[in-house]
Amino acid sequence: VLLRGVAMLVEDLLDTTGSMGGNVEIAMRVLPKVYKLLATGKNAVLGRYDTQIITSIFGDVQDQYVLQRSQAELDARIAEQMTLMYPEKNGGDTPEDPQYGLFGAAYLTAADINRYDKDFKSYHFLVSDAPGRNLLDHKTLTRVFGESVYDKVSENHNGYYLFAPSDELPTTKDVVRDLQLRAHAFFLQIDRSSSTTNFWTEIYGADRVVMIDNAEQLALVQAAIIGLTEGTLNLQSVSDFLKPEAGNADVKRIVQAISHIPIGAQMKASSFAKLPKRGDIFA
Repeated sequence: VLLRGVAMLVEDLLDTTGSMGGNVEIAMRVLPKVYKLLATGKNAVLGRYDTQIITSIFGDVQDQYVLQRSQAELDARIAEQMTLMYPEKNGGDTPEDPQYGLFGAAYLTAADINRYDKDFKSYHFLVSDAPGRNLLDHKTLTRVFGESVYDKVSENHNGYYLFAPSDELPTTKDVVRDLQLRAHAFFLQIDRSSSTTNFWTEIYGADRVVMIDNAEQLALVQAAIIGLTEGTLNLQSVSDFLKPEAGNADVKRIVQAISHIPIGAQMKASSFAKLPKRGDIFA
């Protein structure tokens, strides 16, 4: 008997550099609320899955901590893991360094959902207010993940990705391309800077870049995006889903901000309707 449903992974990769200002505290406070919107109650948009969330925060390469990343957790454990993280709110330049968190999500993560169908994907959200860098370097990669990082990448992907210290590492655009093979990946932009939009649109594609008015809306935006991608919500029902959590003006802005994403993309998986659900009995 499948007791909890198939595990569905959702990861947040949050910018905690100085330019984010007070949005860091707001995001750290509201992100644990995502779980309840996704996994609990009769309107849970991931109700048929066993939802598990990884929270990651990143700084600049010159900071003490380039990347901090939790385990995949449920409910209260999500917030508990986040209390162990230290947002430095430092950094010294405009291009930020989320590429190492993206690398971990693309090459060092094994999500059960990807094993059912090559088109079945988990979810990943990068949240920032600034452009990034399009390059990774060996020194920082091994500083973050350890000297065994290349072996772990090969092990995790059965030798499909073969990186070595002497190789030219993938660009950030390459990493996101590979991440999008296994995750519905989105960039959530906290400001309206055209340079930020242009950089990440080139990396993700225009249909994966979403503007957010303020960090208070992060949980609602993520839940709505996931609901639209899963097909549990549509552009008509998403407003009703959001109204208990936000005022009419905020709901309208959120719906406008996400209306261009690939709606129903998860439903394209050939085994979408066959996925085992909670309570199913099987051999």
